Amino acid sequence: MSRQIVVRGINFLGFVVLARVLDPATFGLFAVVRFVVYFLQRFSDFGLSATLLRKKDSVTEAELRTVFTIQQSIVLVSCLILWFGTDLIVGVYPKLTTDHVWLIRVLTFSLVLASLKTMPTVLIQRALRHDKLAVIDVVEVVAYYGVTVGLALMGLEVWALIWGTLARGVIGTVWVMAIAWWRPRFGFDREAAREVLSFGVPVQLASLAGLASESVVPLLVFSMFGGAAVGFANWSRTMLASAVGQPLILMGKVQMRVFGRIQDQRKKLTRAVERNISLGALLVFFSATLLVAQGEAFARLIVGEKWLPALPLLYVLAPAFLLRVVGNSYQQALKALGEGVTMFVNAMIMFVGQAAGIWLLASQTTGPFWDNVLGEPIGLISYAIATLVAQAAVVWHAAHRLHRYIQPRWWAPLLAPAGAAVASGAAMWGLLDLVPAVWMMVVATVLGAAVYFVVLGLLAGERLSKDVADVLNAFGKKNPRVRTVADTAERVLLALQIGRRKPAGV
Repeated sequence: MSRQIVVRGINFLGFVVLARVLDPATFGLFAVVRFVVYFLQRFSDFGLSATLLRKKDSVTEAELRTVFTIQQSIVLVSCLILWFGTDLIVGVYPKLTTDHVWLIRVLTFSLVLASLKTMPTVLIQRALRHDKLAVIDVVEVVAYYGVTVGLALMGLEVWALIWGTLARGVIGTVWVMAIAWWRPRFGFDREAAREVLSFGVPVQLASLAGLASESVVPLLVFSMFGGAAVGFANWSRTMLASAVGQPLILMGKVQMRVFGRIQDQRKKLTRAVERNISLGALLVFFSATLLVAQGEAFARLIVGEKWLPALPLLYVLAPAFLLRVVGNSYQQALKALGEGVTMFVNAMIMFVGQAAGIWLLASQTTGPFWDNVLGEPIGLISYAIATLVAQAAVVWHAAHRLHRYIQPRWWAPLLAPAGAAVASGAAMWGLLDLVPAVWMMVVATVLGAAVYFVVLGLLAGERLSKDVADVLNAFGKKNPRVRTVADTAERVLLALQIGRRKPAGV
């Protein structure tokens, strides 16, 4: 969480500068080029790192060498495909030209860098040393925005994003290998290969299906609505990923390892899933509300009115991202229980739901019925609507599968944060509607945070006080000032809850 504060702060400042300097079409082009490389990068992992993470026993040197050998073989083939097949890829990819060939070829080197990080990162995660991972993430994001913003201001446009990505990869790889050095060595053990592939292949199928879902924007949206539409879609997703997605991904990294350790203790696993849903809601509900309530002011006053067409996407995608609070916890528990195939099914639901939804809403909205219902073509908003429906279906399916093992209560942990988020969002929106100014955005944020905290205390102070105190204590176990803040927050939440109760006998 300490990392999230630093990383999200740097991300915000860097993103604001890039959004002002670069246009939506440039962001869209980079998203398409990055997807071509990212597709093979995801394929190269082959679900092997997840296999090593979920193991209850220690990972052997034979397993590390075997996984490294398999992965590097796939990476080699992927690099050859990207380097020598770029002309063919550009030829069949909609709206790319021969001028974009070297964008893909240069970005190919990020495949090699990502593969070299895998083994040291797995060792750090298995040791639950997320403090070390936090340092690496901060170093990477500083490198990325330092290079990208500098080159963008020099006028390099999409190449600024390309070189920034490579700089992030180089520095991140060197740093992680310095922290957790594992000497790259080839080797192959048949038993180790059988064990890691038995779980890794279903996980990889789920990963590829998830990649198919991610292809909806750079492929379907790009071909139907153009590069600027991809830029708007990615702008909305980037904002929500910073506020909601990345914190939940960080939690997922911890959840996978912890759930794996207690996979045979069903009562403890149930409590852990419920606790993670509660903490996830506390962590992201306010930040998502802040983003939605101040989205229009942020576009008009900070990044520029050229991004205003992305606001409808932002508003509809926000609840889709918030559904991940439940969905991510459920899916990490299913992974820990060995349900790799369920991940594949969920990813396919997401892909089919998005693609079919866009096709039905954007391509088939003609005729008297649709004219009466919609009034006009639905356009790019179809992507956000389809994503929301598909995400709800994924959560339902994950719950259906998990309830065969455990029955966690997902609704109870969400009620108080959701109520507090609605109250704080209304307060922030009301202020900015009266006085749309940058200084009022700061005032609205402070007021919104205060309303959020007070309403949380009124709705569930007794239950949430310990969670809030635990979270604040995690920022600095050896810092007496942080412990004082944690104790104060716990007492305030309890006082709000006690003040809400009726005296005995009334």
